[in-house]
Amino acid sequence: MSFPNTGPPENYNPPLQSYLAIAHGEKQHNMAQVYAGYYINDPAEPSVAVPMIAVIKCGTPMEQAQQGQTKSGNRGKRDSQLILMNFLSRILFEDRMTALDFDLWVKISGITEGNVPPTAYTLVLMVDADTVAEPSSLRHMVETMKRDDKVMGLCGETQVANPFGSWVTMIQVFEYFMSHHLGKAFESCFGGVTCLPGCFCMYRIKMAKGPGGMWTMPNMVDTLHKKNLLLLGEDRFLSTMMLRTFPKRKLVYVPSAICKTVVPDKFKILLSQRRRWINSTVHNLAELVRMRDLCGVFCFSMRFVVLVRQVLA
Repeated sequence: MSFPNTGPPENYNPPLQSYLAIAHGEKQHNMAQVYAGYYINDPAEPSVAVPMIAVIKCGTPMEQAQQGQTKSGNRGKRDSQLILMNFLSRILFEDRMTALDFDLWVKISGITEGNVPPTAYTLVLMVDADTVAEPSSLRHMVETMKRDDKVMGLCGETQVANPFGSWVTMIQVFEYFMSHHLGKAFESCFGGVTCLPGCFCMYRIKMAKGPGGMWTMPNMVDTLHKKNLLLLGEDRFLSTMMLRTFPKRKLVYVPSAICKTVVPDKFKILLSQRRRWINSTVHNLAELVRMRDLCGVFCFSMRFVVLVRQVLA
């Protein structure tokens, strides 16, 4: 399937495609629609169009009838993350694809000039909907990846987009500055940033497997520890898995790549956010502190840094 530069017609309604979601019971079966088209920033120059793919989780027809169109299909942020990760894993290892994976393959190949297959891409950028990146940020991130092939992931500096929204947003400006220029910058010296924020980060898609093999965590959440790992901080848990699977590779911080994100402006929402972040931090650091393969020795090691972070958290 291929579309002209104007994209699909306005009444284009793609079929529902099935996939296995992260849930229990009947919720495991979910369905989604894959929209393919082009983003045109300037209507005066329609030839400058950016290919885009949108995956809309809709739920099964029975779920839509029970919950309505607004809530059906929602399985959380981590489920959305794994749609992409499972798709990349299956196409790179030539595994059996789901109906959703095949639809993604066809439409990604169809909207790119020259029908570039998804296996040709080497980097993936993750940006939240409420995050705006500086024009030069992407160039700095890609250059860092090209300069050092041991870098498997990186993040930039996240600044507050609404610093004068309320006193709650004001108190977060200095915290964001310190967490990046002090915390992440120090961890980056060891090549082991313990959390690449999901709002603005980049990962390398292809790399050789580590000597210890792949470290996995089952999706079944049956303990409080797994709940804090899997459900409260999917971005930090992804960083933990990468450090455990590839201890000789790097997760780094690139201060020249800057983005701005909208932070909570109400104290109640801020407390709820920080409760999730603190719980996720403690449990993920508990996983990392048991690793023996992190770089450095004694007090000059990444393991010691993680231990100090665990005590301070």
